Amino acid sequence: MLLASIAASALTLTPPCRDVGRLSRRAAVGGASLALFGKSAAADAPRGLEALAAPGEGLKAKLRGASAKLEIGALLDASDWDGVRAAVADATRLMTMKGYLLDSVKARADEMDESGRAALLADRKALLVACGALDKFAYDRQMSPFGRPTAEALDGARGDAAAARKALDALAAAID
Repeated sequence: MLLASIAASALTLTPPCRDVGRLSRRAAVGGASLALFGKSAAADAPRGLEALAAPGEGLKAKLRGASAKLEIGALLDASDWDGVRAAVADATRLMTMKGYLLDSVKARADEMDESGRAALLADRKALLVACGALDKFAYDRQMSPFGRPTAEALDGARGDAAAARKALDALAAAID
């Protein structure tokens, strides 16, 4: 009985969103169980999203931050494939995850006129292609941990990272 009253009070006092009509079943149940066990809702968020959704930080600043994280020469030299994949994930999240981040490149492209939209989507595509190749390289290295990648493979990964940084910088310049 006491447990049911605590769960009910957790649902009524601190709902995860203000519009209770849009509150999902998972959020309601998850929020209540987190409140019962003394955990915050941020602990349940996917890794890195809370840092990307920093309040007051604009999309342009987030794109520049993701570009800085793609300076991965040291990560490649240290064979830190998890770090490489995390940097790629931080860059690609900004492309479409408007629900979590309140803004995205794709949402901005939808608001632009036709000429601006085409250029923005071309830069977005270039970024996604470069990030896809870089992520595949790091994933393949994770799946075959023995042996060091060849110098040519590392140069290819550095080239993909440079292309991704160039595309992120172009996207940041195009966002007003």
